[in-house]
Amino acid sequence: MTPLPVAWTEGMFLRPQHFQAADRHWAAELADAIHWHHPFSYGISAISFSEDAIRNSQFELTSCDVRFRDGTAVRIGQGLDRLDLKAAFQERATVRVCLAAPRMANGVANLGLPGTADLARFHEVSVEEPDENAGGNEQSVSYRHLNVRLCLDSDNLSGFEILPIAQIRRLGDREGTPELDARYAPPLLSADGWPELQRDLVRGVHDLLGRKIDLVSQQVRSRGITLAAREPGDLERLFMLQVLNSAEASLGALAYAPRMHPFPLYAELCRIVGQLSVFSPQRRSTDIPRYDHDDVLPIFRELRQRIESLIQVLGEYEFEQRAFVGFGRGLRVSLEPKWLEREWEWFVGVSSNQSHDLVRQLITRLDWKIGSADRVEHLFQLRARGLEQIADVKQVPRALPPDSQWLFYEVNRSGPEWLRAAETRSLGIRLQEQMIINIRELEGQEEVVVKTDAGPITLTFSLFAVPVRSGLSGSAAGAAPVPAAPGSTPPPPPPRPAYPPPPMKR
Repeated sequence: MTPLPVAWTEGMFLRPQHFQAADRHWAAELADAIHWHHPFSYGISAISFSEDAIRNSQFELTSCDVRFRDGTAVRIGQGLDRLDLKAAFQERATVRVCLAAPRMANGVANLGLPGTADLARFHEVSVEEPDENAGGNEQSVSYRHLNVRLCLDSDNLSGFEILPIAQIRRLGDREGTPELDARYAPPLLSADGWPELQRDLVRGVHDLLGRKIDLVSQQVRSRGITLAAREPGDLERLFMLQVLNSAEASLGALAYAPRMHPFPLYAELCRIVGQLSVFSPQRRSTDIPRYDHDDVLPIFRELRQRIESLIQVLGEYEFEQRAFVGFGRGLRVSLEPKWLEREWEWFVGVSSNQSHDLVRQLITRLDWKIGSADRVEHLFQLRARGLEQIADVKQVPRALPPDSQWLFYEVNRSGPEWLRAAETRSLGIRLQEQMIINIRELEGQEEVVVKTDAGPITLTFSLFAVPVRSGLSGSAAGAAPVPAAPGSTPPPPPPRPAYPPPPMKR
């Protein structure tokens, strides 16, 4: 029953019971108001304890701001005795440390007297207080100080209000070093009261969303994706970006606000899971964990994992890029073994700040040859056909960067020259050296400066490898078989034809 308010009347004879009853009434009113406003109104707002003491099988509380379930708010600084954990670790590997305060009891002393302070809710503290109006004239004033102590949840705590504040576990056997159990967080009034919850889980999700937004927005911008897009996956990518932007903005407002209660953060993460679930195969959210104020970490970890997996559902525009660098009188690039499999197709990209038409003309005049790095010079001297294509790609695969930045030529992955490139794990480009202004400084450089009637033009060449498995590429599944990688045992490749001998010098 809620304590009733005192019926104050004129001329009544005041006793301590009147003031005590008034205090009880307003304390109960405040506790009810807090609880009705928010059902999860107990827990830790801020806490600090010694990690070194924990490793010594002791628990030392440095400071703590908490509210018990009954609404009692406590601010603790130095003063509580250390709690010895050694005896508890002899019986079990995990112990839970709690704050305890005796409950108010009727009919018994609630203010500790000598010899009974451990059983009473309060103990008396006398302080010399001056007259704050006139100054000086100090008088002794007695205060009731809440009799809070550290204990373990396994102790006999009948008649006490308790609040868990930490869980400690012992590593290994009985001689192992104790440490804070990262799997558990006590009830919290503020997410920043427990660093892992705010930093790793809530702000960590915000960072995940930000990184995904950077990637998807760059893809949408560079490819000019709009609501009128017809390519497979483009509209899904655009709608995903809309959901990500909304989630990142709203979660950012909560994640960096001070003293934010965990429940609004939980609700926001649930909203994000629900919105992203439309991109999952089930097209709906399933089995979202219910909020548990007494054990929040597992719930937030699961929500983070859900969000992380849902934002990965969207298929990526996959490609790997490696720049050609100067080597001798041409360019070369090393090949990754996985690029030689049937599931990859290759494109040589040419980039310049000039128009595509001008770059096409330059490629024709440069009379380029593409082949293995050790034979491209031979192909160039004989004017033999290599792996190059005469015309650039008209329908650029979605996986590649937009064609406004690059002009793409597909690499011919068949014939003896392809087998040689696969065997040597290298690809080379040879150009007309008379047109290259920086031919002497080309070694190790990526930029090729070409002489034209309109002045020098800089070209860069890169090899783009695109996996067909992404569903965003073309016809690499028809590529010729490649030599076996070291340590593998694929079927033997067909015999490689003999290469023509190099030209004889006259």
